[in-house]
Amino acid sequence: MSVPGATPHAPAARTGIVGWPRAALLSLSDKAGAAEFAALLAQGGTRILASGGTFVHLTQAGVPTTSVRYNGTLHDFMMLNPVRGTRATTAAVEQAIRVLRGALGTG
Repeated sequence: MSVPGATPHAPAARTGIVGWPRAALLSLSDKAGAAEFAALLAQGGTRILASGGTFVHLTQAGVPTTSVRYNGTLHDFMMLNPVRGTRATTAAVEQAIRVLRGALGTG
């Protein structure tokens, strides 16, 4: 889906809606409606991040999306305490912190 006039990396405050997300990480097995949902977020200024097949699906639909992938990991690896100390998990957490700080204007 092409979003005319979309500015995916613009500050989210442009929507005028308090609490509008500045960034969204999408990783979906069921992609029904995903492109339309992501396009609405992007049109409002939300930066879209996606992994694997979700990234492919959204970019093929014309939604501006940043690919995020950590090879050699298992699904939900950031939420599992036994793998918390791995390099992949540490890198993913650090990337999430950088993206959030940038989106929130705090770093």
